[in-house]
Formats: sequence, structure tokens, C-alpha cells
Amino acid sequence: MATIFASVLDIWLIWVVALLLLAICCRRVIGRFGIVSCRRFNACEEGASYALPYVLTFPIFVLLMAIFVQASLILMCKIGTVYSAYSSARTYIVWQSAAQNETVGGVQFDFAKFKAMRAASMAMVPFASSNPQHLKNMYPGFPSLNGSTVGTSVFPSRVVEMLTKIDEPQYSKVYYRLLSDANKHDTGPVHKIIQNRLLGAKRAYVRNKYKFAAASTRVTLPEQLVPWNQDVTVKVRYRMPFHVPGTARILGGKSMRTGWFFGPTTFYRDIETTVTLPSEAAKTPHGKIGIPYQPSLILELVK
Repeated sequence: MATIFASVLDIWLIWVVALLLLAICCRRVIGRFGIVSCRRFNACEEGASYALPYVLTFPIFVLLMAIFVQASLILMCKIGTVYSAYSSARTYIVWQSAAQNETVGGVQFDFAKFKAMRAASMAMVPFASSNPQHLKNMYPGFPSLNGSTVGTSVFPSRVVEMLTKIDEPQYSKVYYRLLSDANKHDTGPVHKIIQNRLLGAKRAYVRNKYKFAAASTRVTLPEQLVPWNQDVTVKVRYRMPFHVPGTARILGGKSMRTGWFFGPTTFYRDIETTVTLPSEAAKTPHGKIGIPYQPSLILELVK
């Protein structure tokens, strides 16, 4: 099965069916619309008989439109996971030869897995939810309560806290620096949002998206260094919350309730993408380049 269809094949089918039904409905409505029909409708005194079919069919049309919109959002996130998985795999392939399971400041830290998780989370930021209620309902206590439940076999337990407290401010700085530089220099034909810094996203919006991407993105990586020219398999799972009410049951959503029986409920769907790339590890007995590399970011965190 093609990567773009993995874990969302049913969504593609529902999306196509919804698109066809919407196209048929719109064509029939537009085909019947005309001056003569409008005059006939205005002159007719049997308004109730004309209005009743619209009243009965309008909720169905709204539900069909809602399913189409939510399915489109899910497929957009699927495209994001494909990019995220490839980005994470390429990052891991590069970093596993540079450093792996190194001890920095007395703390054992896996640079390759951390960098791969970092790349996957950053790739999912444009597709992540900016609704703070989603983060609160799905990951209460994030990030302090989430680091120990992630699983040390996937990436270090402190990685979520690092991504949130260290990388998120840097991500925002880069975003707003892009807007500022576009206003100072002639960058050619660019989007009006980039041209005007005031039209850019608010800091809270960018911050919420980054936090949710860090919390909701999971990466499964090889446990050991993969020798040269062998397959490196990376799986990215993103837990996407539903944005359109009334569509979760139809699109295979699961519910997550926070608190007691009457607590807030959030519907979500797991979107997974698995990619396999050839390893480019060094052709040495241990598979590493042999050049020590300790980024200042990690040194600051383990002080």
C-alpha cells in the first residue's frame, strides 16, 4: 500500500464519496436556478410544500459538508506525517553516525533519537491544533507529567520538556525573524502575510501549535545503530483531534474523557506513517565517524 494511504484508506474513500455527492447536489441546484424558476417560486402560494423538502434535506447537506471538511483536515495531517516521518528518518540516519548513547554532564543522552524526535515534531507544527483545550483535555499536566509516560525506548524521557521549554521559544523567534527580514529586504513576490508582520500569527497561536505537536507526535526508531546500507525503519504516529462536531463516529474517531463522567470529551484519530530509508552509517567497526560532537543546547540542559 502506498504511504499516502496507510492508516487513512477509509478516510480517502469517504472523502471521495462526499466530494462526489456535494458536486452532484451543487450541480442539481445550479442547474435548476434561473429567472423563470425564481419568478414561478415567487408567484406560487404553496410555499410550505416548496420549503418542506429544503427543511428536510438541509441537515443532511450540512452533515455531508462537515464530513468533507473534517476528512480534508485528516488527509492534510496525513500528508504532514509523511513529511514528518521522512524528516525524522533522514535526521536519525545522519546523527546515528555522529553520536549515540553518549554521556554528557554525567547524563546518558541519545542525540540521534532526540534529534529525530525534534525533527518529527517540528514538521508537524503547521498541521497541529492551536486550540489550548485540546492540549489540556488530551494531555493534562503537559509536559511535566508526559515525559515519563512516553517510553525511554523511543526517545529520552526529558525530550518533551526540552522541546517545549527550549525549542518552542526558538521556533517562535525564527518565525518572527522571517517576517521582520521580509519587511526589511526586497525578497521579491512573497505572500502578503509575510510582507506585513502585523498580519502574522500571534505568539500564543504559534506556541500552542508547537506544544501540541510535541505532545501528540510519537516516533518509533531503531534501538541500535543500523549498519551502512541496511534499512532504517521509522514510524511516526500523530494523534489528531477532531475539529468538526458530529463527524467522529463516521470517520472512525475515538473518545478521550478527562476527569469524571461529566468531564470534557475530545475525539481523536491516530494517523501513522512508516518509512524505510537506507542507512548511511560510517563504514567503521562501530558505525560512527569518531568525531565527538556535543551541541551547546544539550550541555545547557544537563548542567
